[in-house]
Amino acid sequence: MWTAEGWRALRAGAVDEAEGDFTRALAGNGSQALALLGSGTIAHMRGREADARLQLTRALHEQPSLTAASILLGKILYAAGDLNGAIGVYEEAVA
Repeated sequence: MWTAEGWRALRAGAVDEAEGDFTRALAGNGSQALALLGSGTIAHMRGREADARLQLTRALHEQPSLTAASILLGKILYAAGDLNGAIGVYEEAVA
């Protein structure tokens, strides 16, 4: 429930509300890949790249086929100058 609410809030531009929803979703069940993706997305939007990488990596651990997490994580790694890391993420996504 909180994960869906978080995505609705994020699409509406209510980033603070979305962050709270994803936090509640993860507190209830920390293994929700979509909540981790949402949390990582917000961390990236706020410039907290280390947090974003952690959440997106956890999301991919939970659900390796979560393409959106792979795309965003690869983008973050590439922007940080980690070309090999970005390539690795993308290779895993298509494997």
